[in-house]
Amino acid sequence: MSSLVANHLLAETYIALGDYDKAITAATIVIDHPATALMTSRFGSLASRPGDVYFDLFRVGNQNRKSGNTESIWIAQYELDVPGGVLESSGTSANMLERVVAPVTFSLRDPDNKQGVYKGLGASTFNVGGRGVSFVRPTEYYLYDIWGLNPEDDNRVVTVSDIRTSAYNIQRDFVYTDPASAYFGQSIIDAPSPTWVNQDWRWYPYPTKITTAGQHPEGLIDDPAFQTLKSTAGATYRDMYIIRLAETYLLRAEAYLLQGNHQKAADDLNVVRARANADIVLATDVDLDFILDERARELIFEEARRLTLARTGKLVERVRKYNPLNGPQIQDFHQIMPIPFNDIEANINADLEQNLGYN
Repeated sequence: MSSLVANHLLAETYIALGDYDKAITAATIVIDHPATALMTSRFGSLASRPGDVYFDLFRVGNQNRKSGNTESIWIAQYELDVPGGVLESSGTSANMLERVVAPVTFSLRDPDNKQGVYKGLGASTFNVGGRGVSFVRPTEYYLYDIWGLNPEDDNRVVTVSDIRTSAYNIQRDFVYTDPASAYFGQSIIDAPSPTWVNQDWRWYPYPTKITTAGQHPEGLIDDPAFQTLKSTAGATYRDMYIIRLAETYLLRAEAYLLQGNHQKAADDLNVVRARANADIVLATDVDLDFILDERARELIFEEARRLTLARTGKLVERVRKYNPLNGPQIQDFHQIMPIPFNDIEANINADLEQNLGYN
């Protein structure tokens, strides 16, 4: 598989160098390899539970070949309670995607300002995030814009056919779980929590790929009867994708587009979109912005998004357009990063000038 990793990275490198023919050739080696194929049917550890194939891609144990996954190209391996394996069943400070991205649900109050969540139950029930602390809130661009949704509408039942925004893959609702609450079992959308209305960072929709809800180690379970979590929970307890085949298709689509072959670009996009049950895209609709949107739909919290936007020359433009927090602050020179001072000092045989805009 190391040759597939190399060719995927070569494809990305050749795109950056403007050699689109070589990029297409390298990506095609990966795509046409007999050991690789997009997953299109339910598989793995939770295949018998409600869900879909995109949901299955991110469940515990489903990243490796032994699960039947032919989409994996390069996986970061994590082992539980093994020296050097990073993850510990008593809690860990590593791979904390679940804690960082998932919202604070375990402290929500009901509309009467009484406890609405029973012993943190909302933080651990199936398909709801772990002990989140709301450090990273997805943008409206990801949660609504790229799916054609309106944040003012009730998006609990999404009518978009794309499974990547299904209820299994983006958690858009939360119900009160404390039986003592007068609002037990009701949605916070129908009965807004005062700790949500006044502090909207406590609840927001989020992609379920960041969590391993219902699959936490026993050492993190506070009450087995209710499957509540200890406060030390927060890691994402699974192996993590570095490269999977869907991205290779998106890279080749980008190379075809930049080469001027819009139909071939649309064909590759539609392979990925067909797996997601998304509408087919026409060649006339394909541009670089569409490909970046597709990468967001498919690769949220997998790709290094800043690097992708910088590589495509779209960083400043799209931060200004889609990020209301940082858009007003970003400057044109932020398109590229500063050169580390140590590198400048170490270059003793010639002057290495700092990139413009950085002192």
